Amino acid sequence: MIALQNPATYFLTLIQQKGKSPNFWMSEEYIEYSGLKWCDAGGMLQGFKTDDGYWFFPYYSTTSKEFYSFNNLTGFQDDTRTGTFWDYEFIYDPKKFLDLSGHLWKIFRKNIRKHIDKPYEYRPIERNDEELEKVIQLFLNWVDGKTIFDPETFTHFVIQGENRFGLFLDGVLKGVNIADTNFKYINYRICYDDGELYLNEFLRWKFYTSEWVQSQNKLVNDGGSLGSDGLFRFKNKLNPVDIKDIFTGVEQ
Repeated sequence: MIALQNPATYFLTLIQQKGKSPNFWMSEEYIEYSGLKWCDAGGMLQGFKTDDGYWFFPYYSTTSKEFYSFNNLTGFQDDTRTGTFWDYEFIYDPKKFLDLSGHLWKIFRKNIRKHIDKPYEYRPIERNDEELEKVIQLFLNWVDGKTIFDPETFTHFVIQGENRFGLFLDGVLKGVNIADTNFKYINYRICYDDGELYLNEFLRWKFYTSEWVQSQNKLVNDGGSLGSDGLFRFKNKLNPVDIKDIFTGVEQ
């Protein structure tokens, strides 16, 4: 029996032990910020539920020692048993961003050259009021007029995320990368900037080539395209090593 250190740790350990591939939302930090509720139904069915009563992930049966997908919003990667297609997940190998030679990187290489000679400083966001104000103000400017999926959880990551990195130019915050991890992936949660042309690509390059990412020797899950053809094309041009499918057990 796994010691119940906390529900998120316990649940992710079960996923790893059963050989399942975690989706983009399966991390301790995401579960904490999202406000998902741990449910232990009679000691037989275990998992996280939304306020609406849906299982957010496949639930675990303590009798059969298996996961089941029914009435759950998100499934494991490529688990078609869950039912209806929900979104893609783009998987990247950070090592590939260390060498941008060749035809496949031609456009990306050209775009980041617009910024590569500028005296940027890329570093972790400091936990003080001055930097928090910069992070929030840049976020408010960026988010204006946009529709954000899961905005409350998104905002928690912006304000208090454990792994937040800023791109500074002469002390001015130009962009932010935010990520978290699980046992298999680094989850690239958020990338936002001041809107300067090609800065988003440059931020992503800084993220993938950073010591924090490279030293973990994990693939990166950059989430999906949220039904946007433009976002799908953008992420596909960054040469993912795989594109996973995520299915839902909730009728659309």
